[in-house]
Amino acid sequence: MAGRDRMGRKLLNNRQFNVAIVGAGNAGIAAAAAASRRGAETVLISASLDAVAHLGHGPFYQLRELGRRHGLGGILRQALERSVIDHVVTDGQRALILDGSIYQGYWKQALEREEKLSLFQDVVDEITKNGRGWSLETAWGLSLRADTLIIAVGAFMGVRTVLGNGKGVSARPREEGDKGLEGPLAEFGANLLRTRVEISPTVHARSIDWARVHGSGENRGRAARVGGGAGVLLLPTSKDGNEIYLLRAGKELRAHAEHQFWRAIPALRNLEAIRGGRAIEHLVVEESGAADQEPVAIGDTLYFAGRVAGAAGYEDAMAQGARAGRRAADVSRETWQ
Repeated sequence: MAGRDRMGRKLLNNRQFNVAIVGAGNAGIAAAAAASRRGAETVLISASLDAVAHLGHGPFYQLRELGRRHGLGGILRQALERSVIDHVVTDGQRALILDGSIYQGYWKQALEREEKLSLFQDVVDEITKNGRGWSLETAWGLSLRADTLIIAVGAFMGVRTVLGNGKGVSARPREEGDKGLEGPLAEFGANLLRTRVEISPTVHARSIDWARVHGSGENRGRAARVGGGAGVLLLPTSKDGNEIYLLRAGKELRAHAEHQFWRAIPALRNLEAIRGGRAIEHLVVEESGAADQEPVAIGDTLYFAGRVAGAAGYEDAMAQGARAGRRAADVSRETWQ
């Protein structure tokens, strides 16, 4: 394993790519697929390749724009079809409930088959301008060059997590934030603002009183709603139905208030949390008037896509990533044609 890792670093070191992508969440994988399928030599760098396509903000995928072509060659549709557990309507939009492990596994295998795409697990420590292009230095001591650069680090840039007890920590539990990117990106013209997103808890299915859950019957592997009114959606995170993500429909809930809220609902009085609710504060790039599904561009060689660019959900993140990937590939075309 160590020898193979050294060989991987040796082969990638000092290589010139057409498109470099930092971050392998839903925006990053869409950018990688779109750019490589457009013929661009592409590298996708992630702090953890085990977290490729991670569904970090719940197992649901809204279907507002699924019919549009994102240049992903059917990968997205196949990933959704293989991993779907159930359907639900939330905030007036139809959504799919996904098995995150199946979804991630399919995407990782699909990306590994892309001929023009290199995957590498590392952390980008330094970004510098190199003429019209970019130079990247990583924690492993890797040096890469690229004509164009896409930043798709999700909610990891400048991340601070507020736990359910109101205490803040500098990064997500057991996760490393992208601490070294803020300064250089600000120098290159990125206007960075701090934002906050609330993440609901994931609980043991066995701790829910299913007899009080309307419409659930005995099938714990299906989505259900409790609490009356807009209520709370109970969303299974896998096909075995053992873990349930709680989504308070239509409202944001501060992490420190979650305990009282959930236990005020009869079916949820004896909840056992697997992952507690939390709030994530992180940096985003502001662009006045930017559309939800448009990446943020600074010049014609630097793009931001996904949550770091203000995407509200997985579908917006993937649309931004795919568009950024196509545009970055087209900009670099004059170099490699």
